[in-house]
Amino acid sequence: MKAAVLLTTVLVTSTVHAGDWPGWRGPNGNGIAPEGRFPTEWSEQEGVRWKVPLPSGSNSSPIVHGDRVFVTAAEDDGRFRGLYAYRRTDGKRLWRTGVEFTGKESTHRGNPYCSATPVTDGRVVCASFGSAGLVGVSVTGELLWKVNLGPLEHVFGNASSPILFDDLCVLWCGPGRRQFVLAVDVRTGEERWRFDVPGGKPDYRQPSDCVGSWATPVLVEAEGRTQLVVPAPEQLVSLDPKTGERLWFARGPGKLAYASPVVWNDLVVLPSGFHGPMLGVRTNGRGDVTRTHVAWTRRDRQPQQIGSPVVVGDKLVRVTEGGVAEVLDPRTGLARDDGRDRVTGQTWGSLAVADGRFYVCSLKGEVVVFDEKLEIVSRNQLDDRIGSAPAFSDGDVFVRGFENLYCISDESD
Repeated sequence: MKAAVLLTTVLVTSTVHAGDWPGWRGPNGNGIAPEGRFPTEWSEQEGVRWKVPLPSGSNSSPIVHGDRVFVTAAEDDGRFRGLYAYRRTDGKRLWRTGVEFTGKESTHRGNPYCSATPVTDGRVVCASFGSAGLVGVSVTGELLWKVNLGPLEHVFGNASSPILFDDLCVLWCGPGRRQFVLAVDVRTGEERWRFDVPGGKPDYRQPSDCVGSWATPVLVEAEGRTQLVVPAPEQLVSLDPKTGERLWFARGPGKLAYASPVVWNDLVVLPSGFHGPMLGVRTNGRGDVTRTHVAWTRRDRQPQQIGSPVVVGDKLVRVTEGGVAEVLDPRTGLARDDGRDRVTGQTWGSLAVADGRFYVCSLKGEVVVFDEKLEIVSRNQLDDRIGSAPAFSDGDVFVRGFENLYCISDESD
C-alpha cells in the first residue's frame, strides 16, 4: 500500500512558525507535536511555570501563536461568549473579546458553551460560539467580523472546531435539525460556500434515537488534491474545500460522531460514538463509495470513544472514554499484539503525541504520559477538571482545565 496520503492543515499565508500550536490538534490537525523535548512530570507544586484562573469551564483546548495563548470561555451563563489572549511568558491576560447572546441554547452540563477550539493564521483568530455565531478577531483583540449561524440546538450542545484552508475558515455547524459545513473568508467573514447535511433529532428519549456529530473535519492531501473529510451522522463525506463540492461519501458510521478521523496511507479511519462501528475508507473514490472503497468495517460493539485517536507509524492508538488505551492495526481496525491497558479514569480529551510519548487528560484532572508499549511514564495530578487536549509549543505544555489555564515547563523555576 503506497504512502500517498498525508494529513495536513493548510493554513493561509501567515506568520505561523514551527513552534506554534495554531488550532485543533496542532499544526497538522493530527495531535502530533513538532519535534522537541517536552515535560513529562509535574504537579500543582512543581513544574508549573504559571497558572491563571479562567472565566468558566469549557472543553476547548488552548492554542499558541508566538508569545500568545488563546482560549475560549463563556460568562454570565452563556450570555457572553469570549475569546481570551494570555501572554505565554507569565500568563498575564492581554485582552478579552467576544459577543453578547440573548437567545436560548441547550447544552450538556459536561459540555459548557464555547467548547470549540479556536484557530489562527497568525493574523486572525477564528472562534465558534455555537448559536452565538462564528467570529474573526485580530491577534491584538479587535473583533473583525461575525457570522450568524442561526440556532444550533442539541441536548448535548456543540463542540466542532473551525479549521483553516488557504483563505477560508471552515466549520462543521451542528448537531441538530440544521446541519451544514460552512466556509467563509478568513479576512472578512463573507460566506464562500455551504454544504447542507440532513439533520437529526435535537433531543431524544432513548440513546438509540440520538443523532449528531461534534467532530472536527480534517484536511487530507490525496492524489494531488486536497479533500475536506467530514464525519457526519451515518456517513463520512469528502468535499472540495475550495468549492464545497461533494467528492465522495461512504455510508456506515453510526448516528453519533465525537472523534475526528485520522489518516494512515490511503485510508481515512473514523470511530463512531456510543459503541457504533469503526471503518476505514480509501480516499481515491468518487460519488457513493460505500461498496467500492470501504476497506474494512468493525461492527462489533466498540467501546465508547469521545477523544480522537492518533496514528504513529503503523499503529492507531486510542483511549476510550473509560480510560483504556488500545493499539489497533489501521489496515484492519483489529487489535495489535501491543494489547490494551487502562491508563487513566474517564476521559473526553483527545490523545496527543510529543517526543514519542502519548499524553491524555482525565476528567478528574490527571494528565497521563505513556509510551508505545502502553507503559506509564508519569501520572500528573492537577486540581481541576480537564475535558480538553493539551497543546505543545517550544518545549512547553499548555493544559486548559475548567477553572484554570496552566503553562507547564521544565524551566518553571
